[in-house]
Amino acid sequence: MPYWIKCNIDGSANKNTSACRGIFRNSNADLMLCFAENTGCGNVFHVELSGAMRAIEIVDAHNWSNLWLELDSSLVVNAFKNKSVIPWSLSNRWNNCFYHHSTMNFFVSHIFREGNQCANGLVNFGLSLSHLTCWNQVPPFIQKFYVENKIGWPMFRFTPSLGGFGLVPLLFILFCCRFLFVFINISLVVVALAAPLLG
Repeated sequence: MPYWIKCNIDGSANKNTSACRGIFRNSNADLMLCFAENTGCGNVFHVELSGAMRAIEIVDAHNWSNLWLELDSSLVVNAFKNKSVIPWSLSNRWNNCFYHHSTMNFFVSHIFREGNQCANGLVNFGLSLSHLTCWNQVPPFIQKFYVENKIGWPMFRFTPSLGGFGLVPLLFILFCCRFLFVFINISLVVVALAAPLLG
């Protein structure tokens, strides 16, 4: 959507610590900012709520007015419709963020994990941090995910078997699909470049 900023959020937790992270992109899929933050001990719901709140706080600090928040947690998406699920320890911060997002054009949606690779790629780095860290350029450890996501490269998650259908044939089919996708994209670019010369 033109003039909108999209932020993909993710979070993770282990028995010792947890972290949230997010990546902001404009309507051309260009990076505007990304962040990662250690959130201490907490469950995944607590962490992803913290990531959503951090994203809203960053948007408010930058005076951006159109935010599309995308997460792979349906629980957090539903929290924007039902504040009663918010833990009491986060309720004050949530109410502040709720006020901020009510003053902007705001949209929240769910995305499957496979489509959230850029935010997910910040996970290990976030767990090792002691404070909020932001980048204005693509960090090298998510460069691959960022480029693939920007060109529309499909993402897949594999399981050892699929109803008796072996993994190797499935991988081959998916490889062929990815090759076909790239071939079609290249063909479209060639046609677009050649059209003015032929016309």
